[in-house]
Amino acid sequence: PSVDLFATATVHRPTMHQFCHSKKGRDKKPSPWSNEEQEIFLSGLVRYGCEKTKLGENGRVFVGLGPGVARMISAMIGTRSPSQVRSHAQKHFQRLSRQQGLDDS
Repeated sequence: PSVDLFATATVHRPTMHQFCHSKKGRDKKPSPWSNEEQEIFLSGLVRYGCEKTKLGENGRVFVGLGPGVARMISAMIGTRSPSQVRSHAQKHFQRLSRQQGLDDS
């Protein structure tokens, strides 16, 4: 009997982890977040919430996404890794903190 080799072939699609840790992923310059990615990020924050927010001795605000939250938001977005989501969240909350500081004065 003849066997169709292409009938059982599977298409290999790299995971986000494989892409980010490949040479191709590391050499790629970071791209700005699109409006759609930003909207999904914000809805993910609302949906999964921030677990911890505390004020440090020096007045700095520390925000924790909580375990697994960056991974869930990353899965919602589909084009960003959990590491990128954590970095974006950090910058997002720094911006909010600055804006609140300016609004209070």
